[in-house]
Amino acid sequence: MSTKKVTIHEFLEHYSRKIVKIAIPVIVTLILDAILTRFLENTSGSVNLDRSIAETMAYNDGGYDFSDSLYLALYLIFMILLVTALLVTLYFCGCVKIIFWWMVFSTTLLLSLYMWVCLGSFPTITNKPVDWISFGLVVGGLVIVGNMSLFWRGPPIVTQFFMIFISVLVALVFLNFPDWSIWMLLTLLVFYDMFVVLCPGGLLKILIEKSKERGDSIPALIYSSVVFLMATEETNNYQAIENPKAEEEEDTGIKLGLGDFCFYGVLVTRAARLGWDIVVLCVFAVILGLSLTLLCLAIYERPLPALPFSLVLGILFFIIGAFSFRSFNINLRNLRLVL
Repeated sequence: MSTKKVTIHEFLEHYSRKIVKIAIPVIVTLILDAILTRFLENTSGSVNLDRSIAETMAYNDGGYDFSDSLYLALYLIFMILLVTALLVTLYFCGCVKIIFWWMVFSTTLLLSLYMWVCLGSFPTITNKPVDWISFGLVVGGLVIVGNMSLFWRGPPIVTQFFMIFISVLVALVFLNFPDWSIWMLLTLLVFYDMFVVLCPGGLLKILIEKSKERGDSIPALIYSSVVFLMATEETNNYQAIENPKAEEEEDTGIKLGLGDFCFYGVLVTRAARLGWDIVVLCVFAVILGLSLTLLCLAIYERPLPALPFSLVLGILFFIIGAFSFRSFNINLRNLRLVL
């Protein structure tokens, strides 16, 4: 049996196309996060040159000090770990239907309550009256169509739209949390994601191995660059490759968990509070991190966490932009006023 040798040029060309396919929906999601964040907070213009990083952190601290923010971040990590452990337990016990209906309930909650929390202030900001009947009809329609497209059948473009819409809603909900807690949460998620996917006793690693033994898929919310697949755990933050045939790999595309979309958006919403220049930096960092993750997937051919590269680069680029571009822009503005 002969094997076809793949040149470096063909390898890079093949995976470049895959990066572009997943980069487009990610960029769309992050730009929507940034636009809605600035709109909800009544910001205007491309960059707020009068607000430094220290002023932004102090303005959005929510009355929490450093220790309180750390406790809140640890609590959120604990809750994510608890939900993941519960889902793994249900899967091991063969309670797949319970997981499925749990996901239906979670999606319904996201498209109804979360929408109210995130977008309830729109009428006040825009000074446009909205009656309860119209709002109820819109929410009801979103819940019905969203659940049908995600868990039954629907055009792939509609399914992908609801994946992006849910990701944006979750990211906007985190706007209510203090900035310090969010930055600590994103930092802890880097270590958490590597632990649950790479460590021998990691929950998601165990889940992947168990699903391979059974030869079935795990109900989940997964974004595919080609079609929507439900193949991995709902709270997963990793991409998976199972040494597939080239034609099968091309058909399924890259799969990215809903949690990845959400936490990328959480990062960008914090950048949007400073300005569009920082948003561009963070979006570039996320795409660069995804590219590095995909490259590692192609080399090692094993499930890898999708958050570490993107979050580490995003936090690093945010710090560089906040303490360099921000100061440069403020000084440039002051100089222009003097001249």
